[in-house]
Amino acid sequence: LPVVRLVRVGGLAVLLAIAVALPYVLSVDRSLKSSAVLIYALLGLSVVVVTGWAGQVSLGQVALFAVGAAVGAKATSAWDLDLLLALLVGGIAAAVAAVAIGLPALRLRGLELAVIALAAAIAVTSWLLNDRFFAWVPNGRRVERPDLLGRIDISSATAIHPVSLALLVLGLLALRGIRSSRTGRALLATRDNERGAQAYGLSPLRVRLTGFALSGGIAGVAGAMFAHHQQSFGTQPYEPGQNLSM
Repeated sequence: LPVVRLVRVGGLAVLLAIAVALPYVLSVDRSLKSSAVLIYALLGLSVVVVTGWAGQVSLGQVALFAVGAAVGAKATSAWDLDLLLALLVGGIAAAVAAVAIGLPALRLRGLELAVIALAAAIAVTSWLLNDRFFAWVPNGRRVERPDLLGRIDISSATAIHPVSLALLVLGLLALRGIRSSRTGRALLATRDNERGAQAYGLSPLRVRLTGFALSGGIAGVAGAMFAHHQQSFGTQPYEPGQNLSM
C-alpha cells in the first residue's frame, strides 16, 4: 500500500535525521558514546553474517575487531594513510585473519567451532597483538585522527559522529545488496540444507569461508574506526571475554 511505503520511508528519514542531529544536542562525552554505539552496531553486522546467514557460532569476532584496530591504527600513525584507506587496510587484514581461522575451524560444527574460534581469539589478543612479542603493535600509543580525504577535520567528538553513522549506513546498504545476491543466497542455502546445496554444485566449505571473510572484513573496518574513535589502541576493549558480550 502507498501509505505503508510512505510510513516506511518517512520513518527511516526521521530516524536518520535524529541520528545526524544527535552530536549537536548531546554533551561531548555522550556524543562519543553515541558514535561508539554506531561502531559496535557495525561490528554487530559481522555477527549477523557469520551466525545469522552462515549459521556458524563464532566467539572470535572481537579478535578480528582487534586485528582491524591494530592494522588501521598502524596505517595512519606509521604509514600516513588517509582514514578511508586505513579502514580498507584494516578490513582486508581482518578478512585474511578470518580465513586463516576458518580454514581449520570450519571442519567442525556448533559448540566445537565456537570453542576453536574462542581459542583463536585468545591467541590473537594475547600473542599476535601483544607488543611484548611484536614491536609493530601500537599498544599504549596515541592514535591521531587524520583529516578525512586530506581536507575534512574529524578531530572533534561532533565530527567523528557523522563519519561513524555514514560507515554504519554504508555497511547496512552493502549487506542488503549482498543478501539478495548469489553469495547471500548460497550462504542461506548452505545453512538451511547443506546436502541440498551440494546437490546444486555449492561447496559448503568455500561458502562458509566466504561468509567468514565477509564477516571478518566488516569487523576489521569497525575495529579500525574504533581505534581512531578512541585515539588509542588499548587491550581492554579486545579481551576474549568481550566475545560473549558481542
